[in-house]
Amino acid sequence: MPKVGMREIRRAQLIDATLRSIDE
Repeated sequence: MPKVGMREIRRAQLIDATLRSIDE
């Protein structure tokens, strides 16, 4: 299990949540 992959996934989730908050 690559740590970088997990970090990228977490970053993607945070960015997605932020974009959704800005959209609202």
